[in-house]
Amino acid sequence: MINSDHVALIPGASRPVGRAIAHAFGQAGIHLVLPLIDDWPESNTEMIDQFTDCGYTFISPGCDLTKTDEVKNLILGHLDLSSWNGVRFAP
Repeated sequence: MINSDHVALIPGASRPVGRAIAHAFGQAGIHLVLPLIDDWPESNTEMIDQFTDCGYTFISPGCDLTKTDEVKNLILGHLDLSSWNGVRFAP
């Protein structure tokens, strides 16, 4: 069951397919983690503006998903779950 206690990590949300997926999760009330890479700065800005306008709960940390250390930092160290007010990661 999907509810607002869940968080989805969605790579590629600044591009069309990933953005459509992220919108579907956001519309379902899922909290979003949308890692950004510097390849498409205009797309990143557009995505952030759209998701803010839609009222989704999301964060967009910088993270190159091709670099193991950055991914580990994102998952284990970068995300401050206390700021999500009770939201939990679920399988």
